[in-house]
Amino acid sequence: MTNAPAAPAIFDQILSSAEFSSLRWEKFREGIEIARVFSAGAEGPSAAFLRYQPGASLERHRHTGYEYILILSGSQVDDGGHHRAGTFVVNPPGTTHAIRSDEGCLVLAIWNYAPYDAPGPAKIITLQFNGLDAKNAKVWRVDAEHGDVHPAYKAMGSPQSPTLAQIVSLKQAGALPPAETVKLHADKLSLQLPTYGLAVVELGSGR
Repeated sequence: MTNAPAAPAIFDQILSSAEFSSLRWEKFREGIEIARVFSAGAEGPSAAFLRYQPGASLERHRHTGYEYILILSGSQVDDGGHHRAGTFVVNPPGTTHAIRSDEGCLVLAIWNYAPYDAPGPAKIITLQFNGLDAKNAKVWRVDAEHGDVHPAYKAMGSPQSPTLAQIVSLKQAGALPPAETVKLHADKLSLQLPTYGLAVVELGSGR
């Protein structure tokens, strides 16, 4: 898919390798294939699955917006360390990294490349949960008002290779605030997300 979808894109077996057999894979870089979920163009939100062959690498690049990477299988290495399956990586605007995968890996990457100083309007996202005994959800947010490291990173002069002390300061600036509890209505959860915003959702029990 090349445009933002008009209907939901649903992957209900994302932890099963069978889920990806029917995707349309194409060459992205040497040893790396991509299956695009949606794309709004060079500037705007995009999502894709990336499949690295053992030894494949991605050249260093700069993030003009937030980039989110979920490692589904295998592992990859970047400036932040060795990330194994189950790791969720958030790369804020202005940061750079290069990636390699010694054993090969499959990742879900979501990014929103746009000038950080020219944010667009907030969006309302509605999630539909079918067949789950959930009545509420805990929501953690990362945006300009919640756990955003960008002001601290910019104040440091946007270093490409932060010192250990700077990394500690960035981790403190990016500490998540407490989660908010939101009730589901008719198995739906609606969230308002600003540009560069991220929401992590944990479903509660039906009790």
